Formats: sequence, C-alpha cells, structure tokens
Amino acid sequence: MGPDGIHPRVLKELADGMAGPLSIIYQRSWESGEVPANWRLANVIPIYKKVVREDPGNYRPVTRLVDEEKAVDVVFLDFSKAFGTVPYSILLDKLSNCGMRLNSSSVQFNIFINDLDAGVECTISKFADYIKLRGAADSLKGQEALQRDLDRLEHWAVINRMKFNKSKCQILHLGWSNAGQKYKLGDKWLESSPAEKDLGMLVDSRVNMSQQCAQAAKRAKCILGCIKHSITSQSKDVIILLYSALVQPHLEYCVQFCAPQFTKDVKVLKCIQRRATKLLKGLEGISYDALWFKADQGRFRLDIRKHFFIKRVVKHRSRLPREVVNAPSLSVFERHLDSALNNML
Repeated sequence: MGPDGIHPRVLKELADGMAGPLSIIYQRSWESGEVPANWRLANVIPIYKKVVREDPGNYRPVTRLVDEEKAVDVVFLDFSKAFGTVPYSILLDKLSNCGMRLNSSSVQFNIFINDLDAGVECTISKFADYIKLRGAADSLKGQEALQRDLDRLEHWAVINRMKFNKSKCQILHLGWSNAGQKYKLGDKWLESSPAEKDLGMLVDSRVNMSQQCAQAAKRAKCILGCIKHSITSQSKDVIILLYSALVQPHLEYCVQFCAPQFTKDVKVLKCIQRRATKLLKGLEGISYDALWFKADQGRFRLDIRKHFFIKRVVKHRSRLPREVVNAPSLSVFERHLDSALNNML
C-alpha cells in the first residue's frame, strides 16, 4: 500500500471508472508543466535481481516492507469472542449513523469497529476481527507512539464493551537492529513472537518465507497422502484433477508474496510434485516439471477476471445519476436507485 493509503486492488478494480478523471488531471499537469506534490511520494526500496550487486541497474524498485532497513514492531491483536460479544445497543447506534438496518450481514462488525483507528498515530490494518498495528521502533519517539496507540485501542474496547484476548495478542519485531521493545495492553505486558500468521501467511522476524513454504508443503503432503490411500484410480485425468483442486492451492497461496527465496524451499515444494507424479500409473519416467506445467497451462486464462462481480458492476454504476451515487444514506440510495432503474426500462 502506498503513502495515499489506498490498496492497489481498489485502483485495479476501479480502473475503468477512474480513467476519465485521471486523464483530465494528467492533461492539465502536462499543459501546466507542474506535477502534484502527492505524486512524488512513494514507498520504494531496491531489490537485487542478478549479476553485479554494485551496479544500480541490477536492482528492482519494489514496495518496501521494512522502511529503509529501520526496526518495525507489529502488534497482532485479537478480540475475545468478537462476534458473540458485540453490544447490540452500540451496534444499532453505529448502524443508524450509517443509514443501515440490523441484519445478519458480516459487514456489521466492520461498521462496529470502523472508528477503532480514531486518533491512532501508527498504521493500523483491520480485517473483520483481525487487527494489526505497526510502527517504526528505531527510536524512543516511535516506541512511545506505538504504546499510546495501544492505550487508545484499550480505551476504545472499554467504551464499546469489548475485550482483547491478551494471551493471544503478540508482537513481531522486524529488522536486524530491532531492540525488542516491550509494550503493554491495559495492565498486561504483551509477549513477543518469533513468527506470526498474517492472513494465512506465516511471517517471521526476518521476513523469511522458509517456514511458510515448509508449512504449505506439509499441508499439501497430508492431502496427497489422503488421495493416495482413498482413491483407487491412477488415471492421469483423475489424479491431475484432484491435485489441481486439493493440493495445488496450498502450494500457490499468496505465491506473489511468499515465492521461495532459497533453493532448499524450492526443493521442498518440488518434492510434492514428485510424489504426485508417482501416483500416475505408467508415467513414472516422465519429468514431473513438464507434466504439471502442461496441466496448469491448459487451465490458465487471462480473461477470467471479467466475470468477477466487481468487474461487472463498475460499468453499470458509472451509468447511474449523480444523486444516486452521492446518496447520504442507504434508504435514500435505494429510493433514488428504484427511480433511476424505472427510467432506464
């Protein structure tokens, strides 16, 4: 995520709707010869590609994880029985402020914790009941800011009658120069952890993906063993179908982020393919790399995203009148939308 705080997925999915306004901004920037100050900000760090390390051309600029090699502390927070302990009186007030009614939607919890980051100085990420707070820890000022934010979150929990499961709240210290500062949540000191799961990804203090690769291979190996002992057919079509549906997703989960960094990690993952090849009767001598590559190649499509709901809905949303898009509440939006759709028919 860049300095603007907007996730790249948002920009990618709304590309069609944003193209018009951005083209106007680009044109005016070109005509005036001025570049907006916000466009000059970026979080970039050089990543080594190949050959001579002293040559700047052999480095690739990539969004940085640890800013300028500074120490970063990440606090993983966990609510105690989050969905079952939400006070309905407070939830109803927050839903009312958003123009929504009480229903079984999982979005309601996101609305309930929407004001959790009010006044927070460091960076906070929220995904349902998954909360992550991170900040620079290379100075006393940064450490104190992170502690103040933890105090604010504890205060928010008290006001909203929620509790943190402090035994599950952990700190991950990133960076070689990290001093391992201790932090308190309420009256309890939080424990440090050598590795933490971040939305299914196992990340350690060195941002090393070896543990994640080993964990993915272990899961895939167990499923492959179940296939071996429960499926009698050794047909190529059957094994490849089961492998693609049940085993391969574990090996490819978040592969853009956790791509193997070391040869040993690559060997661990390839071992799974080798085991799967041995399940195919009569194909034991075929190169497993070529076999599974061909299987994947047949399923790969570039146009699969055009069927996604977000991709399909943007075009229709752009056709709606301005009063529908800018409706102040859900009830007003529904009323204006019904009127607009009736005029279109």
